[in-house]
Amino acid sequence: MAEIDLGKVVGAPGEPGTTDYNEMENKPRINGTVLDGDMTVEKLGFVMKMEGMGLSHNDYSDTDKEKLAGIAEGANNYEHPTSHPASMIEQDSTHRFVSDAKQAEWDAVYAQAVAYADLLIANLISGAPETLDTLGEIADAMRENADVVTALQEAIGKKANEVELSQVAFSGSYNDLADRPAALDGKDGVAAGFGTPTATIDANVGIPSVTVAASGPDTAKVFNFLFRNLKGDTGEQGDAGTRGSMIYWGTAITGTSTTAAVFSGSGISLALVNDLYLHTGTWNVYQCTTAGDASTAKWVYKGNIKGDTGAKGADGQANVIFATTAPTSLADGVICMVYE
Repeated sequence: MAEIDLGKVVGAPGEPGTTDYNEMENKPRINGTVLDGDMTVEKLGFVMKMEGMGLSHNDYSDTDKEKLAGIAEGANNYEHPTSHPASMIEQDSTHRFVSDAKQAEWDAVYAQAVAYADLLIANLISGAPETLDTLGEIADAMRENADVVTALQEAIGKKANEVELSQVAFSGSYNDLADRPAALDGKDGVAAGFGTPTATIDANVGIPSVTVAASGPDTAKVFNFLFRNLKGDTGEQGDAGTRGSMIYWGTAITGTSTTAAVFSGSGISLALVNDLYLHTGTWNVYQCTTAGDASTAKWVYKGNIKGDTGAKGADGQANVIFATTAPTSLADGVICMVYE
């Protein structure tokens, strides 16, 4: 706003100032308004000048001044970013993020739906000519060909109704149709049957295969399965296994000691633990406790398999008899020698 000295009045351009405002012919104007005696500061648009006071003087409260002084330098130099991270956006029921994977899934579902709709439309059209492949074109064609439509309606009206087909359509028996065409009557056939199937396997080696051959009449059809080349190649020979326990016999190992001992005269080149030895004279049984040849293998007495002496049987009948005359009868197996 303009400043004005209260002791002078600013005159018009080129004219000196004067303290007698009313003597001025060309009264000064401020903002187009003549400076009359009753003009107020608000109407003139200027402020009065006071000693020690300037336009930049702190003429507001100290609290406001301290508040302004607390604003950092350049605080109003804010630059709005061109983009924001998605993490600062809060999602709600109507605003959601969509991942690339979910978008691809939706696109695939949409593509399938479009393809299915196209298929349904194609099936509905079903090879119809281009001029009659929409309901509108069909309706237009029907209006333009009323006679043809009437003929079709009459033909459709002659079709069999539910009452006329009740026996056939609902019972499922063709024979229930009273006026059935004679030419469509079939003859009673013979039920098909199956015989006992057979299966054979050859002994060849190669690529496995199977063939099925049918034989016999339809009433007793037999299916024959032939499997070929199921035999595999001969495998490699496995490692020799450890032999099992053996039983030796003789008279070299003797005694009834339960302490294992070496019998160097046994003649056994290689005995294994748990091998057995039977003494053929006493029927004592010995078990090998330490493996090795005759000089190192150890044997221990385990028991005797000979039973107790049985009771004496009755005297037997002689198989040969001597007589001076031939007997009238002989027992089976008896020889009679007659002498004179």
